[in-house]
Amino acid sequence: MVAKMPLSVVSDGSECMVHSLRRCRDSSRLMEMGFVDKARIRVLSRSDSGIIANVNGAKLALSMELARQIIVTC
Repeated sequence: MVAKMPLSVVSDGSECMVHSLRRCRDSSRLMEMGFVDKARIRVLSRSDSGIIANVNGAKLALSMELARQIIVTC
């Protein structure tokens, strides 16, 4: 069984795929940045304030608030 969880709780070095986005004011911007259904994500590092992730070959920094809006499967 594949676990679904917010990107904000994924550990460093983990590889996941986007399952869905929670509705928020930034949903369309997240999709423009590459967080679309089945996009591959690798968490490069995380801290209390945010996450640095590789999404489709691009390195992106996200606040924990935004990372909580991205539901992934790992």
